[in-house]
Amino acid sequence: MTAAGSASIRSALTGAALAGPLYRSAARVSVTSLSRTVPGRTEVWLDESVGHLQTTPLGDLAAYYDTEYRIVDASDEDDVLHDVIDGRCVYRQSSQEAAFRAKVRVAPGMRILDYGCGKGTVMKRLLAADPGLVGCLYDISRTYEALWQRFLPPDRFASYSPRADWAGSFDVVASFYSLEHAADPLAELRAIRALMRDGGTAFVIVPDAEANPADFVVVDHAHHYSEPSLRAFLGLAGLRIVEIDRSIHPGAFVALATPALPGEVPPAPDPASVARANAAFRALAGYWERAADAVRSLERGAAGRSCAIYGAGVYGTFIASVLERPGDVACFVDRNPLLHAAPHLGRPVVAPAALPAEVRAVYAGLNPASARRALAGVPEWRGRSLDLLFLPEFAAPVS
Repeated sequence: MTAAGSASIRSALTGAALAGPLYRSAARVSVTSLSRTVPGRTEVWLDESVGHLQTTPLGDLAAYYDTEYRIVDASDEDDVLHDVIDGRCVYRQSSQEAAFRAKVRVAPGMRILDYGCGKGTVMKRLLAADPGLVGCLYDISRTYEALWQRFLPPDRFASYSPRADWAGSFDVVASFYSLEHAADPLAELRAIRALMRDGGTAFVIVPDAEANPADFVVVDHAHHYSEPSLRAFLGLAGLRIVEIDRSIHPGAFVALATPALPGEVPPAPDPASVARANAAFRALAGYWERAADAVRSLERGAAGRSCAIYGAGVYGTFIASVLERPGDVACFVDRNPLLHAAPHLGRPVVAPAALPAEVRAVYAGLNPASARRALAGVPEWRGRSLDLLFLPEFAAPVS
């Protein structure tokens, strides 16, 4: 799959042509949300009418997600390391389940659909804890059907399109990190609305690019939401917003919505909120335009020394992709044991305790907002003389 440039792109909300792009990557390689690289530049466009970002799509998105997009295969369940708390690895799937349970009162007999489910890990855990639930799965790929069959009968899951007999039947339709990938999120949200019963609940998690700047630069996220743009998409899909929580799942928006009443008109976007989102997104574009230069400046300061990159995720992959001397990188360091089985970008991935003795400098391939705290607390490196190299922090405009 190759990242392709575009002469123009149209708003997914209004159909109007967008001016831009706001951002075009300097490197001729792009980073995906699975921390892989693909040839081509990343282009990001700003829809100023609602404070929303759109990335030029990766060719045939349907084919990409059907055949190329595979979450970490080392485990049937967990994929991305979300946080480390008191030395304990917390994976994103666990955090998603916790957020869901905090917002949705689960009851026996409740019909729940995970829309865009991937491996279906959250549903598997919900059913293990509450076997009285009626859980179903849907995804645009058949990649994970063999996993679904281990805990669901065939009439409880579907690929490529939802089952016709599911229409209007679900108490809850959940979308965990899928709408940022969708070519047409409005169409997906309307499909979600059609699957809900009257009085049902939509539960949606999408990345918050301002809180986690890496979302801005990953090329397979076709859409990047602000709070006003998420409200606009939900409203136009026929959903009435109950709540948008920006804190319960760090780096993400968690939205709850119910079906709107017949004839109900969604509220217009708040101009002040849209202006603030536009300013934050422009600042993000400037941040990533400067980031490659910042990495190369750090690289010049570390010249002649063996280096490592802490974090085999998006930030670490971005750092590796713009280095002028990638051969100086001995390895990636990551606490996620699921990543230790295979190399990343041709380099081994090791636990902190296995950092080679010759390494003298470590790039922090983490969210700059938390990188200093994370690397200051690596107990395995106490007593070692290491230069820690940090990306600049992103500072959102003051509203």
